[in-house]
Amino acid sequence: MMQKVDDSSVFDRVWADYKAGFGGADGNYWMGNDRIHQLTMFVRYKLRVELQTQDESSFWAEYNVFLVAREERNYKVMALFYSAGDSDMLRSMKGNAFSTSDNDNDDNVSNCAQYIGGGFWYDEGECDGCFVTGRGDNFNCYLATSTYPMSAPLKTARMWLQCK
Repeated sequence: MMQKVDDSSVFDRVWADYKAGFGGADGNYWMGNDRIHQLTMFVRYKLRVELQTQDESSFWAEYNVFLVAREERNYKVMALFYSAGDSDMLRSMKGNAFSTSDNDNDDNVSNCAQYIGGGFWYDEGECDGCFVTGRGDNFNCYLATSTYPMSAPLKTARMWLQCK
């Protein structure tokens, strides 16, 4: 679904790019929101997330249900049910619409995608959570673990769909 192997600004893209997808499987990559919607609308897949922090610590999470609405609903996350892992790191994106710098769908006064530097399902009102598409210092994630009770700077991030 997505992979970010460095903190470059390659994810600082517009709505059309996130809709269609970009990059390649050997580097930074986004599958495309249309495809994510098509694959998740029948609950055939679960979502797996793996993050590696700058100090080489690894964290993961699985979500048994991950449903994304069609473009007319701004690719809103309709369902997200955490099932296993180190931390429910994506909990803040449940119920959120997808936002990019040119299509602001978060409830924040500012545009989270412009501030963070990449498209994602940003937390309502806070521009808070897990920024797996962010640039520079905004490539981080709030893990809520004993090791990282606050945001941890990331080295890599991967999210993919697995057959149930």
